[in-house]
Amino acid sequence: MRTLILSVSILGLAASVQAQEYSPVNDPAQPYTFIGGSVLPPAGTGWRFKRHREELQLEFASGEDYRHTWAAVVSSYNGIDTTLSLDLLEHLARHRALEGQGRTMTPKSFEAMPDSTIAPLAVRYHYQIEDRNVPYDKGKLYNLEGRGVLMVHPDTPNLVIAIEYSERAEASIAMAQSAAGDSFLAHLSLARLDTAGVRRLDVGSRPFLVVSAPGALWVACWRNPEGGKDGKVWSEVLRVDPLSLEIQARVRIEGVISDLAATAEGIWVAGYRTGLLQRLDPASLATTATVRKGDNPERMLVTSEALWVSDRSHGTLESVDLRTLELNRKRIRGLKRPFSIVEAHGLLWILDTESQTAVSLDPKSRELVGPPIPLPGRPGAMVYGDGSLWIWSGGTRALQRIDPSKRAVVATIPLGIPTSDLTYKGRALWLASSADGRLIKIDPATNRIASKSACVGLEIASIAASEDAVYVADNTIGTIARVPLH
Repeated sequence: MRTLILSVSILGLAASVQAQEYSPVNDPAQPYTFIGGSVLPPAGTGWRFKRHREELQLEFASGEDYRHTWAAVVSSYNGIDTTLSLDLLEHLARHRALEGQGRTMTPKSFEAMPDSTIAPLAVRYHYQIEDRNVPYDKGKLYNLEGRGVLMVHPDTPNLVIAIEYSERAEASIAMAQSAAGDSFLAHLSLARLDTAGVRRLDVGSRPFLVVSAPGALWVACWRNPEGGKDGKVWSEVLRVDPLSLEIQARVRIEGVISDLAATAEGIWVAGYRTGLLQRLDPASLATTATVRKGDNPERMLVTSEALWVSDRSHGTLESVDLRTLELNRKRIRGLKRPFSIVEAHGLLWILDTESQTAVSLDPKSRELVGPPIPLPGRPGAMVYGDGSLWIWSGGTRALQRIDPSKRAVVATIPLGIPTSDLTYKGRALWLASSADGRLIKIDPATNRIASKSACVGLEIASIAASEDAVYVADNTIGTIARVPLH
């Protein structure tokens, strides 16, 4: 609960709005997604928005005159480790309104009342406060008035959502009654989980990576990412039966896991902080090999002869010989910040996040070959399938399809949603929406969305696929979901 109270803060806005931090709201009918749902921007023109912490918070602002500004914000807080009640929600709303301003304010009024029409546990609140610490011309003060809703998501008890509309004005300017506030609070849609045909496994922690291998599903979970009383940070690796969704084994891994990669000999685990590459026995999960890479390994790719490891922080791509377990540190020239890696057409394809390009590497000569392929803003997840490279760009929220032989983008699929992972299976590309929990199927024959499932999660962190199912790791709910391909 301490984490929730400290992180809940109202958007009272500073005396001047930093316009350069915001993007204009061009389409007032376009919903903006966040973890757990979506919302329409406030009614009217002149609104700008920005995101905080990926999809955890959306902030809208309006008002060019620094004496009079409006703000609207929606926030998600997950990982709540206590049972919430209406009384506790009202307490949190009061704390958010009166004490979460970043400095001492003078309360003028506060009222809250439950509203079960929104969610089983929800309160509406209204408040007025006075900021005596920011005197304006001739001693005039700022007033702040806000209305909001604080609720527990109906599908998970550890996800709290706050939505608020507030207005700030100099004391001599009367608060305006605007329909924008009503519209913002009213046009909120929560993501509801689809239980038909979807099976779930509660892993008892927060899964953030899932990898499919023959006969096994491998899962990495947060267990103690911030460190406990002893300050130690540790994670877990689970082996799960892909059909029954039963946990067959689990093992503690010191530090933070950045990636998993499966081979016939076992599962490789990359330790981001420890710099260790560990190979675990597939049956006992005992460590059978350790390679001390050092630095900050991020993404791994297994080929027939080597384990390739990228490290953006040091700009390196290194390989481990799977037969001798020797680490080849020979620097590959031309790489700046290598991230995602796939194998296609006898080459390794690497996303370089600094140059925002896809480059190809001859794994034997360890030399880059061919010209780099320019990509739009912030490329991240990448997968190979149907003879193409599929790359997600966070800056454009679109999917780029690349022909490796032509070294060109042959299709752009705009989706307008954030994603955490991609996978290709069953003659289709599968994409997870990390904001509203949808699993989306892309048909390579048409380069269009083939179907939109209902939500299979609330915060999808990773997906993987077998021959007959897609597996979804949900960080908020703490589950692995099995979604049949057909």
